[in-house]
Amino acid sequence: MKNEFRLNRHRNFCCCGPGKKRYLLAFLCTLGLTIVIGMRSEMLGIISNLKNQSDTKLHDKSSLIFKPSEHRKLPWTEPLMEDFVENAVFFAYMIASPIGGYLTVNHDSSLLFGSSVAMTCGINLFLPLVETISQDITAKIFMIILLRILQGLAEGCLIPAMFGVLRFWTPWNERSTIICLSVIGVSLGPLIGLPVCVQIEDKWGWGVVFYIYANLGLIWCIFWWRLIDEKPTKDDSLSNYEKNFLIQSIESKVLNVKRQLKIPWKHIIKSRPIYAILFTYAADDWTFQISSVCMQSYYRHQYDSSIDKTIFLLSFPFLARSLFVPIGGILADVIGLKTSWSWTHIRKLLTGLGFGLKGIFFVAMGFAQDEKTATVLLSLCLGFSGLAVAGYAVNVVEIAPNYAGLIMGMASGVSTFTGIGSTVIASLVVHHVKSQGWRIALCLAAATQFFSMSMYLWFGSSDEEFWAFEPNQSTISTNKVVISVDTNTKEDLPISVV
Repeated sequence: MKNEFRLNRHRNFCCCGPGKKRYLLAFLCTLGLTIVIGMRSEMLGIISNLKNQSDTKLHDKSSLIFKPSEHRKLPWTEPLMEDFVENAVFFAYMIASPIGGYLTVNHDSSLLFGSSVAMTCGINLFLPLVETISQDITAKIFMIILLRILQGLAEGCLIPAMFGVLRFWTPWNERSTIICLSVIGVSLGPLIGLPVCVQIEDKWGWGVVFYIYANLGLIWCIFWWRLIDEKPTKDDSLSNYEKNFLIQSIESKVLNVKRQLKIPWKHIIKSRPIYAILFTYAADDWTFQISSVCMQSYYRHQYDSSIDKTIFLLSFPFLARSLFVPIGGILADVIGLKTSWSWTHIRKLLTGLGFGLKGIFFVAMGFAQDEKTATVLLSLCLGFSGLAVAGYAVNVVEIAPNYAGLIMGMASGVSTFTGIGSTVIASLVVHHVKSQGWRIALCLAAATQFFSMSMYLWFGSSDEEFWAFEPNQSTISTNKVVISVDTNTKEDLPISVV
């Protein structure tokens, strides 16, 4: 016996469309991000006396350049060479992200995403070897900076290419959920990376951390290239049932886009919704970098916490964000399906809620009397910021899907710049304003959240931009597609168009 399911059968449910390949895609995306972002934890604890290491023996543990278990020392800008070592990857990534976004417009985003992870992890294999090249600490630092710059350039395609793939795999009624599931790795990376790096360093030595992450990333690439294609129409392993659902849920002018697109730079530069997205990404990375880079010093200077206790406490804020991001995605899709709210109103609700509450809790954290209270407040900050991801991040795919990777590349470049600037500004404020330094730094971070929230509420929109598609591109087909399934055998039957 055969039952016929029409497409509108699935419009009443969130995450209940036929097939699950798109959720495998989301899982692999977040796993890849977890590995690459987690690798950055290897560099978080560079000791401040690098210039003195040339006098130590090579096999002595005190001669090691990387020590994730060490507290950062203030001011971070004073030993300028150390700052270059740690931030070299971010400077390169800031430049490479817009270029990576540009490449996603007319090239295979799936190939770019896998290649980005492969090159980043491949370079990671060479970082431990720097310790063996010579006794000259200057030569070591030069090689580290060079390799980190190459890693940053390789990572340039990472986030833009991921969004370049997601635009083809996210049906409108599941878009928020799938995209939010795909980006959890941004917070899972530091959540897993920092404690793992410390434990591995203590037991087996610092070099093992680099080899483990590099090999995990290269293994991930095998699965990615074997299982994932850029578009569902190109995926031979995708069931007819799910393929048909995706074809009818995603506009044909997105799925069938040609490779020689002419980028409408003039309209992009003038687009207010794009500026709203850039503001939110910049503000979110400001607080994210403060939370992941500066909080170890904050706990040490404010509460005299040990490094082990600090790392344990800091796991909760990133855990909260990792949990709230998918919750926000599901919530957005449920509201969109069960209410008459427009997607613009839903995106603004979640973005305003996330950034507004995050700003309030950042201010409150400056007045926390102990590390437990500070941890609760920081967890609320990052947790509620996870809800905002279902607003501004998903917005990237909605306003101009064919240029989603390009917009994401621009946003990544801007957010990386503010992320670097936030840690430098915080370090200078804390160093020069002794008694109230941390409170002022946290209030500055909160101010960026309120400002970006205002900009998004004013300029943000989920409506498709008029320049998003070329005039001669085809529009979505009005044919109804019937999916036939044999309920006895559960096998997919051929697609029929009526």
